[in-house]
Amino acid sequence: MAEQEEMRARAKTIVKHHAAMAAGFGMMPVPYADMAAVVAVQINMMRELSTLYGVPFEKERGRIIIAGLLGGGLPFAATGLPLLGSTLKLVPVVGSVLGAAIMPGLSTATTIALGRIFTKHFEGGGTLLDFNIESMRKAFKGEMAKAKQDATDIEAEAARTAETPSAA
Repeated sequence: MAEQEEMRARAKTIVKHHAAMAAGFGMMPVPYADMAAVVAVQINMMRELSTLYGVPFEKERGRIIIAGLLGGGLPFAATGLPLLGSTLKLVPVVGSVLGAAIMPGLSTATTIALGRIFTKHFEGGGTLLDFNIESMRKAFKGEMAKAKQDATDIEAEAARTAETPSAA
C-alpha cells in the first residue's frame, strides 16, 4: 500500500511539473508553436508516467491518444479554445495579449487532466495499447472541470517563483 501511495505521489509530481511547463509554453508569442510545444510536453509527461508504472511507451500511440482526447468529440470549450487562443496571437497587439491570457490556463488544465487520466489508467494495470479513447472522453471532460482550478493554483505558484529573486 505504501508503495502505491509513493507511486501516486511521484505521478502527481510528474503531472505538476509538466503542467507548469505547459503553462510557460502557452505564453509563447508564436501562434501554433505554443500548441506544438504543449503537446510535446504532454507526450513527455505520458512517457514519464509510462516509465514510472512500467508501461511500454510508444510516442506515436501517445500522439494518437492525446489527439483523440483533445480533438475528438469534446465541446468547443475544451478543445476549440486552445486553437482559438493560439490563433488570436496572429492579431497584432490585442491578439497577443488575449492569446497569452487564454493559452497558459488551458495548456495547464489539459495537461493536468491528461496526467490524471493516464495515472488512473496505469494504476489500474492499463497500457497504451488498451487505452480506449472513446470511453475515456467522458472521464477527461470531468477531469478538465476539476483541473481548471488546479491550473489557476499552479500558474499563481509559477508566477510567485518567477518573481522571487534566486540566491546567487
